[in-house]
Amino acid sequence: MERCGFSFVIFIFISRKKNFPSSVKKNDFWEFKFNSNALTGLQWRVVENSVETVNVAHGATSGYTANTFHHFAVVRKGTDLKLYRDGTQIGSTVTVAKTVDIPDFTSNVEIGRNPSNANVFVGQMDEIRISRSAQYDGNFTAP
Repeated sequence: MERCGFSFVIFIFISRKKNFPSSVKKNDFWEFKFNSNALTGLQWRVVENSVETVNVAHGATSGYTANTFHHFAVVRKGTDLKLYRDGTQIGSTVTVAKTVDIPDFTSNVEIGRNPSNANVFVGQMDEIRISRSAQYDGNFTAP
């Protein structure tokens, strides 16, 4: 069976250019975070049964402005997984297996904190959307 695409879209107001923890996370988890080191930068990953099945990262910290809302999107269409910041793709397109889909997790959704430790998001989030379709297919004008 062909797996559908998905989108995770969020506006984030970064009150200071510092790490922010996952936006969605629990035992098996989706993780969307920003690390202020150049090794990761903005990152989206999926872990199922303690195995990382998806990982796409920007790998840089340039272009993020403190005290400003940024529009972020993670989009999968077919086997392509892309990260967008303010309507422009950042990082490289990652190819994922057709068998990788949005997992059906049964635990609670945690937004703005990492439930395994005390890390919490400092800033504001708005218009969080998770959908089973690819909302963007290339660079776009961010809302």
